[in-house]
Amino acid sequence: MNTDIVLRRPGHTVVVEAKCYASPMVSRFGGGGSLHAEHVYQLLAYVSNLAATETAPVSGMLVYAVDRDVVPPAAFKLLGHDIRVLGVNLNQPWQGIHASLVHVFREPPSGLARSAMH
Repeated sequence: MNTDIVLRRPGHTVVVEAKCYASPMVSRFGGGGSLHAEHVYQLLAYVSNLAATETAPVSGMLVYAVDRDVVPPAAFKLLGHDIRVLGVNLNQPWQGIHASLVHVFREPPSGLARSAMH
């Protein structure tokens, strides 16, 4: 298994897993959507394996490429690792995509709504 992106700076490593799905959220029993468990577990496997070899903290980011705003941003801890989930709407001019990506990587995790995986 290979990660999509690993970003490193002194004192912190972030594993980024990118997904492109027609339906990035799973709807159960007519309620709100939840994350695909297999996507979260895949990211957790990458983060956990990398954390075993790194001296700096390792966090994870699950980024969905979407064509509309359907992925609510979320941040939570899983097995002691900070995990962020967000969508980047590709159905917009390139300037908007660029701004979204810059925002994704500059926004601190505390700025996101806290959420739990269903």
